[in-house]
Amino acid sequence: MQPRSSAVVAAALGALLAGCPGCGDDAVDPGDGSSVESQTLLLTVGASGLSDPVSFVVPPDALSLHLTARAPGATGKLAFELSQDGQLRVSYQTPATADDALLSVHDELAWGTPASTAGLARSPGGSWEVKLRHLGGALPAPVPVLAVWRRAGPPERGEPRGRLGVSLVLVGRDGDSAAEAAARRALDGAANLLDLPIDVAAVVHVDGAAAAPFATVDVSGGADAAGMRALFAQPLGLPALGTLPLFVVPRLTETTPTGGLDVFGSSGGIPIPVASGGAHGGVAVSAAALALDRRTGTIAIAHELGHALGLLHTSEPSGGAHDHLTSTPECTSARDSDGSGTVLPEECSGAGAENLMFWALGSAAPTLSAEQHAILNRSPLLVKWPAP
Repeated sequence: MQPRSSAVVAAALGALLAGCPGCGDDAVDPGDGSSVESQTLLLTVGASGLSDPVSFVVPPDALSLHLTARAPGATGKLAFELSQDGQLRVSYQTPATADDALLSVHDELAWGTPASTAGLARSPGGSWEVKLRHLGGALPAPVPVLAVWRRAGPPERGEPRGRLGVSLVLVGRDGDSAAEAAARRALDGAANLLDLPIDVAAVVHVDGAAAAPFATVDVSGGADAAGMRALFAQPLGLPALGTLPLFVVPRLTETTPTGGLDVFGSSGGIPIPVASGGAHGGVAVSAAALALDRRTGTIAIAHELGHALGLLHTSEPSGGAHDHLTSTPECTSARDSDGSGTVLPEECSGAGAENLMFWALGSAAPTLSAEQHAILNRSPLLVKWPAP
């Protein structure tokens, strides 16, 4: 999340899961009667850069499906090609405007449903076929792909809910209790904005030499920025499954615009992988944003958690791209009254600037639509997985 800008803001998975008995086919109850199940698939990418297909079956009562591929040896970008019940649903060639648009990244790729109005109405249950494409050709070892789905609870339990566990990672604060307190206060505020219970499951301090490379993290390039990937991939000893890592770093910056600018937060993906410890497994916020005032820090954290759980920007800076939800208003380039090439919050009043997922900090009390809440509450991250 940015204050204002025209820019859009290595262990193998099999080894990671080996220390997590019960993270296979066992169901996990998040407290609302729903459950999460997972299956690990192995895909071999040959010289063509495209793996052979691997099939798996998702039960008919599934609410959401997330896939994560982790390939530390990848030199090019990764992308999934997915078919459901024999019908192609996602490919590398899928237009960016499609409901199932896929972001391709290095090292670790995550994809999830639902991400759109159509996704809310379309069950992920059925027979799936997955292929992995690597734009750098063959990969040296089979790539583990973690498939995770969340199953509905009994009808009398109503809509899915659950709780989000957060691992708070304080970088370069040297045991600063005030920084931890500020982050906890902002998390409490974010829980209210998201209407989502949030627990701090662990607090980790990264100091000294380990923190030095992350005094300023350049997020140019978004989720695929090298500094972001290095930040999230640090070996911190966090639980492999069941918590979302939230990194508080001294400063985040975007160097693409002339002169650069400071950024409030950035997410490792939309959505992020369910399993932490990889190059896209977390969100980052700047300590500078938390220090400005509680409102700014609260909105920054809530916005990035929204991305991590699958929400896109309602409108991108140019006004030329928007999310796929029918309930969120679009601010188009026609509202760019000053001709800057960027739709600013004051230009988008009544056209989406009031939404938490608008590209820039706008409303003092941002909201989410019912559809956005439904996407958040279907995420498989909203469970308490068994401890490793």
